[in-house]
Amino acid sequence: MSQGVTPLVSAARMNEIDQQAQTDFHIPAIVLMENAGARAWALLRDRYLDPASGGRLLFAVGKGNNGGDALVMARHAALEGVHQPTLLLTTDDLREPGAGHLRACAALGIEVIDWRSMREGAIKAIDAADWIIDGIAGTGIKGALRGDAAELVQQINSSARPVAAIDCPSGIGDEYQPDFPALRARVTITIGLPKRCLYFPQARILAAAIEVLPIGFPPPLLEDSAARWRLLDERALAALLPRVQLAAYKNQRGVVAVFAGAHGTSGAAVLCSSAAARCGAGMVRLYVDRSIYPLVASQLVSVMTVGCDEREAVIPQGASALAIGPGWGRAEGRREQLLALLRSGLPGVIDADGIALLAGLQADGSLSGAHGLGGRWVLTPHPGEFAALCGIERTELPQNPAALLQQWAEKLNAVIILKGHVNYIARPDGGISVVDGMNPALATGGSGDVLAGMVAAMLGRGMQSAAAAEAAVLLHQSAGARLRRERGFFLAEELPQVVSALLAECSEDNE
Repeated sequence: MSQGVTPLVSAARMNEIDQQAQTDFHIPAIVLMENAGARAWALLRDRYLDPASGGRLLFAVGKGNNGGDALVMARHAALEGVHQPTLLLTTDDLREPGAGHLRACAALGIEVIDWRSMREGAIKAIDAADWIIDGIAGTGIKGALRGDAAELVQQINSSARPVAAIDCPSGIGDEYQPDFPALRARVTITIGLPKRCLYFPQARILAAAIEVLPIGFPPPLLEDSAARWRLLDERALAALLPRVQLAAYKNQRGVVAVFAGAHGTSGAAVLCSSAAARCGAGMVRLYVDRSIYPLVASQLVSVMTVGCDEREAVIPQGASALAIGPGWGRAEGRREQLLALLRSGLPGVIDADGIALLAGLQADGSLSGAHGLGGRWVLTPHPGEFAALCGIERTELPQNPAALLQQWAEKLNAVIILKGHVNYIARPDGGISVVDGMNPALATGGSGDVLAGMVAAMLGRGMQSAAAAEAAVLLHQSAGARLRRERGFFLAEELPQVVSALLAECSEDNE
């Protein structure tokens, strides 16, 4: 895989990789467990624990491989002698190799508490712990946690003690739903490859900081798992962005036509068009209703503002990409304007009001046949807009949105960016790219308008729709992260200038 691109696997696929490592590559299970526990302990100790004063560590152990990993961690903690480990068992049915690691811990004199028979002592140990290491349930869990495990999870959550989860917080797996009992972690140390379920919207909140831990799985197994889902980070930008020739002039860098803005929402038009200009487009023309032309034109210098009749279907000449919808409104005539622009044959991005109008065109059959999106378009809905596009209530969106996104990306023959604290990018061929977010400072009015302009600039530079969407989301997230570090909360109009700086850095990397 390219730098900055990591396969995202289901928990079931990761279990297959573990089994193949044992059967096809002859790596014993006890070696894999030792590697996982020893390396997880080193990561937790070095990045999250106080090396000077030590502390009380409670290792919650279930019967699966995660429980075995926790036992290995406890043994290493005991051998180093800085931290004080205690074991909290939820089962007496430990299988090998975990059972062997339990015997080793007992031989070292590590205290063992049974959650079922020593409940009062267990609760005291939970409340006294400086950290709790979660090895209760693995990612292979089917359905919701029940019985003793569910009660322990509730007790740990109510204690508010910091939790380090092994692989996934207990209760989270491929079938996770928001009403399932699940641990709230401060850090999740996920083994081998990151798991898709960690990036389900509600699960992502519970996982908190995610650390991916290699433990020695053979590379061919990890590479084979990269078929449909990918996790992207900002290191992937250099390979996505096209080189800009030193002799390039403005038309070669792309001409973006923006259709945005209405009474009361003219700021969206300014943000979208300014972002397109800052994101590398050589020229940007903003088409607005004549009634708001004076207000918008007075705020823009480098963007050419064009006043239009509110019902006029303008086909921009010389444009290489379109941006439609930010603050555009849904007044009479907008539907016909959108349909005419879709028929232009140009690539583009549809956001906000444009998505609501598109949903109407889809519902009445206007997008069928030659009126389809032709693989040239990117849609940028937030969850509410995506639900409306699908004809469902927002509360009906599944916890794992991938299948519905894949369905609609194929149906519309378009790339869909589902925006949120986790960003999903769905391609018509069924592929899913995920860009992590978890940045509340980006949740500011106008942030989505900026992203739409950035996507349009990428399309205008000749990028294919999926690559344009991925590059724009990565840049948007990176700019938001930098601004949050430097300024805390910020305004959407501060994003485009930081995007320009990031593009300059990426250009240096490409030289």
